[in-house]
Amino acid sequence: MKFPKYNSDIGIKPIKEKDKILTGKDFFVLWSSLGVGLLVISAGSFIYTSNILDALFVIILGSIVGSLLLGLAGKIGSDHSVPAVVSMRPSFGIYGSYLLTILNIIQLIGWSTFEITILSRAASTFTQGFMDIDFYIWSIIFGIIIIIIGVAGPLKVIKQWLNKFAVWIVYGSAIIMLINLILFSGHYNPNLTNTNSNNFDFFGSLDLVIAMPLSWLPLVAD
Repeated sequence: MKFPKYNSDIGIKPIKEKDKILTGKDFFVLWSSLGVGLLVISAGSFIYTSNILDALFVIILGSIVGSLLLGLAGKIGSDHSVPAVVSMRPSFGIYGSYLLTILNIIQLIGWSTFEITILSRAASTFTQGFMDIDFYIWSIIFGIIIIIIGVAGPLKVIKQWLNKFAVWIVYGSAIIMLINLILFSGHYNPNLTNTNSNNFDFFGSLDLVIAMPLSWLPLVAD
C-alpha cells in the first residue's frame, strides 16, 4: 500500500479527501486497541466497589460518557479535516492553541513515561527467573520501540502493525486474562470487593473512568 508523503506545509491545514485513507475498521482497531493496555487495566485497581456488579456499572457508565464526549470532539476535527488542537482555535484563539499544544506535549511525555515504566515493570516480572534483564534495560528497549513506531507514522502503524498483527495480541491477551480471572483463578465471586485502601469513592471512580478516554481529547482528530 502506498501512503501519502508527509508534507510539513499541510500540518495544520485541512486534509484532502484523497489523503483520508483510514476506514471504519481501521478506526475500530485503533481505538479498541488503545482501550486495552496495562496502564488502563492498572487504573482499575482504584475503582470503588462494594461488589463486582457496582464496579461494572461504574465502568460501563463512565466509558459511555467519556467515549461520547471524545467522539463529539473528534467529529468536529473530522468534519473540518483538521487536527484536534486546531479545531479548538475558535474557542481559544491561535495563541491559546499554542498553549494547548505545549500542555499536550507535556501530557504525552508523561503518558510515555508511565507506559514505558509499566511495560518495563511487567516485562521484568514476567521474565524473572529465565531472563535476568534489568528494569532500566527494558526501559531502553521499549523506549526504542516507541521511537520506531513514532517515526513510522500513524498510517503505517494502523494499517501494517495494528490491523495485521498487534491488535490480535491485544485482544488475545485480554481474553486470556479474563478467562483466567473468572474460570481458573478460583477467586471469582459476584460479591468480590476491592481491598485496595486507596481506591476512590463512587463519583471519584466514575471521574477516573470518564477521564481515561478523555485523555485522548488533544489527539482524537489527529
